[in-house]
Amino acid sequence: MLSGFSAVGLLLSVVLLAGCGQGSHSPPPRTADSELLGKAVPPITRTALDGTKVSTAELKGRVVVFEFFAEYCVPCRAALPAAVSAQRERPEATFIGISEDDGPVTKQQMANQYAIPFKIVHDQGRVIAARLRVQDLPVTIVLDGTGVVRWVGTTAISTDDLVRVIDDVSRPAGDE
Repeated sequence: MLSGFSAVGLLLSVVLLAGCGQGSHSPPPRTADSELLGKAVPPITRTALDGTKVSTAELKGRVVVFEFFAEYCVPCRAALPAAVSAQRERPEATFIGISEDDGPVTKQQMANQYAIPFKIVHDQGRVIAARLRVQDLPVTIVLDGTGVVRWVGTTAISTDDLVRVIDDVSRPAGDE
């Protein structure tokens, strides 16, 4: 009987110790395949809904999250709240919403409905989507501080997953 308890205790110790080496964070979700990965984001300059200018050239030095969305996109209804929550958890990252909606009223309604605290630009003629190879929504693109695309998500992800991606992209190269 003692040997049974010893075996169970030993197994439990191994399981607990194996978990300790992993840390408390799971790895970020894998990036989607994209020809943009590892490349500098093309220059983009637009006026946000609030009238301010958004320029990729002025965002260097910060992790940037582009969140593409549209009112007609059902999965965007999960992606937007996750992006809003992730922005609150990681205010050092710059979030930019990119609306693929046609009318200005729709963009503003979405901003109000989801209480989006970050800047939103309208992608008139879907020019930004074309430059960043966005075909379907939702899409999340994360840039490192040098303006290089490091992660692309093509489905709605959770707040925790997006925070892990931001943390991973924020980490200096070679730091594990």
